[in-house]
Amino acid sequence: MINKKGKLFLITALLFSTYFNLSAQQNRPGIIEGYIKGLPNATKITLTLLGRFPDRIIVDSATIKDGHFNLSNIVTDGPRVYEIGYVKDNNFYSWWLGLENGQHIVIRGNADSIPWESQLQDWLTIQGIPATCDFEKVFKPLVVYHFAVSNLQSIIDKVRDSIGFNFDLVDGLVKAKNAIGSSLFFSVVKESPLNKMLAWGLYANKEFLQLGNVTWLRFAFDSILNEECKKSFFGKLLDRQSVLCAGQPFPSVNLSTPEGKMLSINDVVKKSKVTLVNFWNLGSTNLDVSQSELLTFYNKYQGKGLNIIGLYTDTSLKKWKMSVAEMPWYHLSDLKGKAGIGMQVYDEPSAGKSKSVNALVDERGRIIAWNVYGVELQYYLEKYLDKTNNR
Repeated sequence: MINKKGKLFLITALLFSTYFNLSAQQNRPGIIEGYIKGLPNATKITLTLLGRFPDRIIVDSATIKDGHFNLSNIVTDGPRVYEIGYVKDNNFYSWWLGLENGQHIVIRGNADSIPWESQLQDWLTIQGIPATCDFEKVFKPLVVYHFAVSNLQSIIDKVRDSIGFNFDLVDGLVKAKNAIGSSLFFSVVKESPLNKMLAWGLYANKEFLQLGNVTWLRFAFDSILNEECKKSFFGKLLDRQSVLCAGQPFPSVNLSTPEGKMLSINDVVKKSKVTLVNFWNLGSTNLDVSQSELLTFYNKYQGKGLNIIGLYTDTSLKKWKMSVAEMPWYHLSDLKGKAGIGMQVYDEPSAGKSKSVNALVDERGRIIAWNVYGVELQYYLEKYLDKTNNR
């Protein structure tokens, strides 16, 4: 018979054993063991950690020997998403997977049977860990979602070139795009609350559409994701970014004008029916076209309640002043580039060859939509500023 002290000792020992076993597992790297038939010896295969877009870090590499390779990495705040890639016949082949510490993936395939520009996941056998299975459950619907929304967006972009602006036509296309977003929510998010890669899937949705009109993103973070998912790398990113989704308050900050006067974004928003905040820098790829379009819409809708804030995310005061001399709207900046509010508050690019970004904000200070241009931008301006289209 075991007395009470003996039972207490056994329970304590069991708890410590469980704790240390879990700790040891968490500190062991994630391991990938692979065999791809048909890859020549000495072919280099890389393991790349995909972080906050567009961050990519090669964390391990190996050379093929008789088709075999081994890769590993200590996973921080897992699960994380990785890309495995190699070059064959001057073409780069790659696939993505989920990985956690202390877990083991086994990959099998035949390089000679894999078509170029195909989804490699469909041509490989990948076994071993829940994170990879969870990744596949999220990744495949996202591919379909991205394809459908991209096609709709392409149609919207071509409307003006074919028939000009038509409110009812664009209204139907925008509603269709929103309906696709809702289907993603009900088919993937609500059905997979325990999926460990769900935070990555929602974060990736943001990267595809820069938040677009996804009004349910913050609700999904607050009410559907479990605590483990929220504390993961992508959960932390999603927490920061979901507060910027459509329907949420647009963060107001005080910034300087080119003349050195301080102005609050809220001060502009409060006296406008709609405010368009345009994030731009000297390297923006669409700068000339974007500024020309903004000038056209400003002249047309300024009298109906539109205001524009050009939020400059570069560092040169002289170049800023020269660039905005003939733009008749508000201009603000902290001239801090990557260290400034563009990235630190709004998660928008600060410099380089990136596209300028738009945010539409209503008179209550809530976000209407992100990244709407051309006829889609005109649609929202008509909807909010023209009473005949306020349906």
